[in-house]
Amino acid sequence: MASPSAKRAAENLQNSPDFHKFSSPILQSIYQHPPECDPYYHYDVKTNTCVSATIIQFEDQINELPMQVLHGIAFPILSLVTLVMNGAVIAVLRQQNRNSPTVGPLEWMAVSACLMATSPLPFIIYYYHIIDRHHPVQHIGLCHLEKICMQVLPFFFNTLTTFFTLLLGIQRFIAVQYPLECSRWCSIKVVRAWAKIILFISFLLTALHFFADSRVIYHFCIPSYQMPNEARELGMKSMWVARCYIGHTPLAIALGPEEFAWMLDLLRLCLLVIPSSFLFVITILLIRTIRIADSSRLRESGGRHRRGPRASAHTTMMLAVVISLFLLARLPITILILIVKISELIPSLGQVIFVHNPYLIALNNLLFMTVHPITFGLYMLMSKRFRVSLRKLFGCRFLASDADLQMIPAFSSARMQSIGSMGQKKSSDMSMALLNGSHKKKKLSRAPPTQQLAEGIRKIAGDRAQAEIGIICGSGLGELGNLVEDPFPVSYDDIPAFPPLHVPGHKGIMLFGRIAGHRVVCLQGRFHPYEYDMNLALCALPVRVMHQFGIKTLFVSNAAGGMKSTFRYGDLMLIKDHIFLPGLAGQSPLVGLSDPRFGPRFVSVHDLYDKELRKMALHVAEEQGIRISEGIYVMCGGPQYETPAEVSLFKMLGADALGMSTCHEVVVARQCGIKVLGMSLITNIANFDTENAVEVTHEEVLQAAKENGKRAAAFVKGILAEMKKRE
Repeated sequence: MASPSAKRAAENLQNSPDFHKFSSPILQSIYQHPPECDPYYHYDVKTNTCVSATIIQFEDQINELPMQVLHGIAFPILSLVTLVMNGAVIAVLRQQNRNSPTVGPLEWMAVSACLMATSPLPFIIYYYHIIDRHHPVQHIGLCHLEKICMQVLPFFFNTLTTFFTLLLGIQRFIAVQYPLECSRWCSIKVVRAWAKIILFISFLLTALHFFADSRVIYHFCIPSYQMPNEARELGMKSMWVARCYIGHTPLAIALGPEEFAWMLDLLRLCLLVIPSSFLFVITILLIRTIRIADSSRLRESGGRHRRGPRASAHTTMMLAVVISLFLLARLPITILILIVKISELIPSLGQVIFVHNPYLIALNNLLFMTVHPITFGLYMLMSKRFRVSLRKLFGCRFLASDADLQMIPAFSSARMQSIGSMGQKKSSDMSMALLNGSHKKKKLSRAPPTQQLAEGIRKIAGDRAQAEIGIICGSGLGELGNLVEDPFPVSYDDIPAFPPLHVPGHKGIMLFGRIAGHRVVCLQGRFHPYEYDMNLALCALPVRVMHQFGIKTLFVSNAAGGMKSTFRYGDLMLIKDHIFLPGLAGQSPLVGLSDPRFGPRFVSVHDLYDKELRKMALHVAEEQGIRISEGIYVMCGGPQYETPAEVSLFKMLGADALGMSTCHEVVVARQCGIKVLGMSLITNIANFDTENAVEVTHEEVLQAAKENGKRAAAFVKGILAEMKKRE
């Protein structure tokens, strides 16, 4: 902005009787007949036009030494630091699983922060380091460059950063407060949809910000005593100065400049206050949840300090600290805007005019910029995984020790590559690789992948990764997971080298917690052999992993087709025995090299489904008034459903229900010495009539399971409660 003396000189120049001494006769004649200008326009003597100028955009203060230091030196250095550090964060994020719903918002937020930090650089470098900023004549191109680089682009990227930070905070809040719904509410599809909405809203708000004002050139004449020394040495008595001004747009004039300014300020306050308030509340709730979980953990340990890692709580706390820094950085500009608006409403507060000082705005911008290097430092201090990833990317040994490098798995897509290569190997090779690791001289040379998987899960769940009872939920039976008290979810996607899920109706979550006083691990999603080239050793891998957590009893459930004439939709059947068709065909999960740590080579499969558990289950069903029966379950390979002739064959063999899972898991559980209780939910009635085609779809199976899932879940909880009574 121009100094008051410069403004007064320009005004006095046109009203002075000495005007003829330093202006040409042509300009004097023009000045004698100026056009009539509207109230929101100013008369430009040189061009004899009305210009919608309001205030001078940059002059005097921006050229003073403190502003040269802040904008011309400090800001570029800080921008470069932010670019390097956020670039490292982006590089690490790009090594992670691209299908993870949390990676996207983090990466988008980091990219937006990078662009917000670097977008002012073209103007700053051009104005402070290339052109003569003291030149009296400024061009309209410079005015537009200042607007785009210093206002429009930073506003756009700042809005994106704000909304992505809010999205990340809400996502973490859902993961902590509603873990069972996290996979549905925070899926990749949902996150990407919200990202598109955020981008659209940011474009709209930026467009409104762009059309809020215009840039114009306004000319005024200055006398010799205000001219540069070079001009006075040439004997010039006066000279024209062209400066960039902020002008009213037609939209602002139509709505009223004052009203429009209020609307924009309220919009800015809303963008500052509303997301910040949400983030503040979310941060408080996250910290509160962590403290409650810590107190619960301390009670469970009898007051003893337990040293197990708590990765999820650690991640949540780190995110809470990052959000808190973000809020602190936004606080000064929020206070400045509030003081300005209050001072406009209450004239007696005019003494707070210091808030218009451009130094405050520049310092606030620098403060906001420093958040990003500090955030990078927090990642470095609080996340060992982040340091390990940086070392793998850049090879800097000081970032992480060799022990950390071996302990923490890479973020790369090696997990997906290893899973994809499984289908290209023979079943016996896969069994050997999954169960035994590499062998030399008939001795195990390293821990089997099963133990490595268990250790990887323990790094995520800490001391929660232990249980006495395991539960495997069948298609659509994820309702069982809602019974888990004090749940700690571990997504399959977060477990290194764990196979991915592809079948609808299976959430893909390993849930640790308690039911009826028992420590349980509940798998909301199983692996079907038809997904993995009939590799039953791979599909039974979760049972061996749960065995590492100490389970002694396994509850397996499935959605099945009923073959009994008395079956109705929604009936429950306790499995008393099974017909394992793939196993009879030589595709057993026990095929391949045997590891004695998981049980004997030759496994007796009599009494696979524990009699005492079945008796207890029948007793509970009678108490709850549940329609239930016992029967034989047959496992087919799938994924095609059975023909009427095949159904008739199974019926002749003595089967009562049929499906595509469960048997391989039960066989492995028996090898590990785990007691099993199996249950089928009858979701459809098998068709025996070859002349009457019946179309069966997976969606119908899921719907039937959903309608009866709560009843089945209550039944399982009743069994667990009865087990607790009989201990």
